Order: sequence, then structure tokens, then C-alpha cells
Amino acid sequence: MKKAADAGVSWIAIELLDLLWDVNTEDSIADFLKYAKHYSDMGDGNAMGRWARAYRYGRGVESDKSRALELYHSAALLGAKWAYDEIKDMDAGPQPLFKRLSGKLKRH
Repeated sequence: MKKAADAGVSWIAIELLDLLWDVNTEDSIADFLKYAKHYSDMGDGNAMGRWARAYRYGRGVESDKSRALELYHSAALLGAKWAYDEIKDMDAGPQPLFKRLSGKLKRH
């Protein structure tokens, strides 16, 4: 799987990210972050949403809910529709980010 992900096969990379997340060892999370960032930088919304998950749960990075919300927002704008649900799940408070962004986030 790593060879295919290294060769740019994005759907394999997403499957690899899910596998690395589930393994949850120091090495697997290091690889997870490497691939998530690489594919996010290439504009893959699904990879970006998975990268957001690392910040949400503090795996391999310091937990940062604001950064996670930013990445989920970007992932949603890049077509990862499931990221909308992650934003709603995380977002609580007097003026939820989801409501503030509702004019910007459009479901297709």
C-alpha cells in the first residue's frame, strides 16, 4: 500500500491512512501524518479531514480543536462531505463555527 501511496494513487493513500490510524503505534502515526499532510497539500479533502482528526484527538500532534476545525472546514470545501458532520460534532458554544460558516459551506 505504501508503494501505491508513494506513487500517487490517492484512493490507496486514503485506505492506508485509515489503516495507519487504526494501528495507532508511534511509527504508524508518524506515517499517517506524513501521508495525510502530503495528500492534503495536493488538495485531497479526504486526506485533509483525516489530518484534522489527528489534531482533534491529539495523535502525533498536540491536540488543537481550533486547528482541527480549520482543517475540517477546508476538507469540506475540497469535497469531503463527511467533514460537515465532524464540524457539527465538535462545534458547541454560543456561536458555533458551523453556523458562522454556513454561508461558505455548501453541500453539493
